[in-house]
Amino acid sequence: MILLRKVITIITTTLFLTQSIAYCGLSYHVVEIPDVLSSEYSAVTGISDNRWACGYIQYRDCGKVTRVPFVWHRERGYQEIEGLSRVAVPVAINNNGQVAGIYYDAGKRGFFWDPNFGLTDIGDLGGNEVTVYDINNMGHIVGSSKTGKPALKGNTVEEHAFIWKESKIIDLGTLQRKGESQGDKSCAFGINDEGWIIGWSNVYRPGRGDGKVSGRLVTLWNPNGIPQEIKLDDGDFQTKKTKITNDGWILAKFNKLWVYNHKTKEKRISGYGCDGIANADLVYSNSGYPTHLLIYGKNGYQPIEIPFKPVDGFWTILKNINAINQNGDFGGNAGTIYGEDHAIILLKD
Repeated sequence: MILLRKVITIITTTLFLTQSIAYCGLSYHVVEIPDVLSSEYSAVTGISDNRWACGYIQYRDCGKVTRVPFVWHRERGYQEIEGLSRVAVPVAINNNGQVAGIYYDAGKRGFFWDPNFGLTDIGDLGGNEVTVYDINNMGHIVGSSKTGKPALKGNTVEEHAFIWKESKIIDLGTLQRKGESQGDKSCAFGINDEGWIIGWSNVYRPGRGDGKVSGRLVTLWNPNGIPQEIKLDDGDFQTKKTKITNDGWILAKFNKLWVYNHKTKEKRISGYGCDGIANADLVYSNSGYPTHLLIYGKNGYQPIEIPFKPVDGFWTILKNINAINQNGDFGGNAGTIYGEDHAIILLKD
């Protein structure tokens, strides 16, 4: 059963209405997932363009935390993903209802789940530790994996970006600049349906002594797996806060927010914090309560608060947006009058 709560409408200021009239009256309706309300905590972690959602419920058994992944669809309802370890978290879902996520079993592992064919462990690059970040509509997964080889500097091991496709995990390697050696660490955070991948890489800079390893450089891998650096900012690149849309827009967070199209080379800059991108005109931020959207207008990105006051009084505040699709629907979790946080979906009208 799906319960629809009060329709909420984003109300902008008079100034903003003159900037972007196309977003006047942007409204959402709240969708509960009643199956999750019996747990102590739950959250939506991914939402596809055709409104599949994934997330997890959390409860305690003899003092131990258990996280159970689930998928939800408006027509097919709620389904738990079975066969994983005690702690498993889905991170992304595509239009086919296929899920990518992580679970813990003698190390952190990555999984692929298909509603028709079930579970697959995606393997690793030799280091028995995998982190998964995204899946596209082809069922291709990206993330990072330890390789088991010593890193160039410090008492660590290499960790490389990967793509998993056709049941194989492929090492995407690292950047190499002219006059510099390849680095030892990279990570892929987003992939679009054309196969473009966005993430970061370091490089090794020869010099006196042992040389120096660079910081995190924004890296774009083409569909053939060839990396190139995207030079946007000299500040500290904040990992995990980068995605790529099907039309080429990249979200990259440094000290400022960058939204950049690698095809047209158009750049947009904002001083606001940001955590995810729906499209070039709509991003979101979890920087403080309440959560808000950022909508692009004549004066750049402007924050729009999401009023969250359903009439029955069950929900109290929207805590986090964890995922957004390219249409502007999003999922996350919200607080209740009982002091719990639970999974919730907001679908754009």
